[in-house]
Amino acid sequence: MPPAHNTPYATHAKECQRLVGALARGGNAVWGEHGLVHALEAKRQTLKPVLAEKDSRVRRFWEEYDGYLQSMIASEKDRADEFLLLRKKSIH
Repeated sequence: MPPAHNTPYATHAKECQRLVGALARGGNAVWGEHGLVHALEAKRQTLKPVLAEKDSRVRRFWEEYDGYLQSMIASEKDRADEFLLLRKKSIH
């Protein structure tokens, strides 16, 4: 039997659906050495409004996810920069 619409479970279920939907949304195809960096930065920008969420649990989750995105951006940027440097060295 599905939960009533105004129960804490129903509210939690709706939030979970919203969070999973936002996380699952991918971007467009990426290309170029920094393509993934740009895609992750764009995703981070689209999620910024959620950081103002009133529910502290949701906000805390998004803050942690934002930190994860920042970490991924830095790691991918370093990888792409290193790849470009190695490619330039191999050309000369």
